[in-house]
Amino acid sequence: MDKSVKRLMAYYIRMLRTMRGFTQQDVASKIGKTTNAISNWELGNTSPPVDDMVEMCKLFKVTPNQIMGWDECPELMDYIAQTEDAAQKVEELKKQKEEIEKQIKSYTELMNRKN
Repeated sequence: MDKSVKRLMAYYIRMLRTMRGFTQQDVASKIGKTTNAISNWELGNTSPPVDDMVEMCKLFKVTPNQIMGWDECPELMDYIAQTEDAAQKVEELKKQKEEIEKQIKSYTELMNRKN
């Protein structure tokens, strides 16, 4: 399997799992695999056998082509966009927090010098 397809499939498995609200343990128990197997699929270390891929597709309510990234899954694309937007907002808030902390430190130092 092509490396880029394998990486995309690994990413989609993880995102589909989280989109559906499953833990790795949930998926493992529902399809009769170990949590380690699910983790390895999500990391792209290994690829799921065809039978397991079919079970995951049923569980996630997608087609094999969607989980492989060959066909678009609009629901997944929306979820990924929302997740990326949220991550970007978190990063922006972290930067704002750092700036506020610098301002507070500067103000505190100024006040200590006056006293």
